[in-house]
Amino acid sequence: MSMATKSAQRGVIALIAVIIAISCLGNLSQTALNAMLISVSQDLGVTTAQGQWATTIYMLVLGVAVPVVPFLMRRFALKKVIVSCALLMLVGSLIDWMAPGFEILVVGRVLQAISAGITVPMLMSVIMQSFPPERRGGIMGIAGIAMGFSPNVGPTVGGLFVDLWGWRSFFAALLVLSVVLSLCSVLLSRGEDEVDPTARLDFVSLLLSTFGLGGLLLGFSNASSFGLVHVLVWGPVVLGAGFFGLFLRRQRRVAHPLIDLRIMDSWRYRAGFWSMNLLWASFMCVTLITPLFIQNVQGGSALDAGFALLVGAAVALVGNPVAGFACDRFGARPVVCVASVFLVAGAVPMVAADVDMPFWLIVVLQGVRQAGVSCLISPMNTWSMGDLPGPMTSDASSFATVVRQAAASFATAIAVFFVTSASGAAGSAALGYQLAFGLSAICALAVAAINIAKVR
Repeated sequence: MSMATKSAQRGVIALIAVIIAISCLGNLSQTALNAMLISVSQDLGVTTAQGQWATTIYMLVLGVAVPVVPFLMRRFALKKVIVSCALLMLVGSLIDWMAPGFEILVVGRVLQAISAGITVPMLMSVIMQSFPPERRGGIMGIAGIAMGFSPNVGPTVGGLFVDLWGWRSFFAALLVLSVVLSLCSVLLSRGEDEVDPTARLDFVSLLLSTFGLGGLLLGFSNASSFGLVHVLVWGPVVLGAGFFGLFLRRQRRVAHPLIDLRIMDSWRYRAGFWSMNLLWASFMCVTLITPLFIQNVQGGSALDAGFALLVGAAVALVGNPVAGFACDRFGARPVVCVASVFLVAGAVPMVAADVDMPFWLIVVLQGVRQAGVSCLISPMNTWSMGDLPGPMTSDASSFATVVRQAAASFATAIAVFFVTSASGAAGSAALGYQLAFGLSAICALAVAAINIAKVR
């Protein structure tokens, strides 16, 4: 390998490291506010229900930003996009740190969400285009820390900051880290990327995706507050589904689609697409239900609930890169099959969870489940996009990211519905939670079935 080639590859790795770091900050910011919400609401003079919009708007804006990533990667040099994302995170953190009122805080959250919405799918695409197949798994595994570890540890980090130094200290820390990342992204050398000056942003597609995805995500998030039959739930969902259907129809008919849906012609991508949607549905609803179960059914503390998830997050920190490098060494199938068994082994026994289930067993099951989740993320992403042309990986990663979020929101809404509907029913106080854990287990079994049948 020539010195010039080595230098170029080091430049790519350095930029990927910056993207991973920005993604970690974005995902950390998204979930950390959950633990700081009461303090933020009280300090800024809003109700907790109003304060919830600081988390809801983040999710909505993230979903809207993701589909624009393929256009940005075609039209602009990678370094420029990365610098822009770092600066968005910096400005958003500064605004939130100094926010005199809730409305200003929301503005900062919007900027942070745009940054996170761009970096996560961009990260996967850059890896797929920059490395040969035999090295993608390991790099993707390291990148999986941004997708698997940072959002899970977010509530713990947020709770720590708010208890020790107040909620503003969290955004101050994000600001300092964002300044460092902005400087790194500017100083890192990289040759000019090939860009397509003819690339166009189809604004009609952007509007359709905004209303479609925004409606779906808003409706699913409202379900936890209003119930499934409320007009503020089914209304946005019906409208969102209609707009999203029009968006998908348009992508097959325009010269410059926002998402190139030819990605769905790949059977490997289709298999990975459905598997990962079900995986996110299975796991993300449990990250909400498990803490509630520990506190409301078993009488545990918030610290107990946080510890149950923190152990799984620690497993993810190790599992993501290990699975990625194992995928490079042994291929995707053995890694994916073993991880699927771990996923099912951690999910199915929780269906029997009741007031008498030992706390240590819950911690172990969550750790086993998280081992399965973390060991599936990078192998499935790498395998599913492995036969797509390089430029189409940005479309593939963007479409997968946004639909995954919708699937997770939908499953969480159904799980919350089970818990709230069964809370007043006669019999076991754990019934609603058992139904929610059952939903997660069914999704886990479906993931295992797809993976074992399709991954070769």
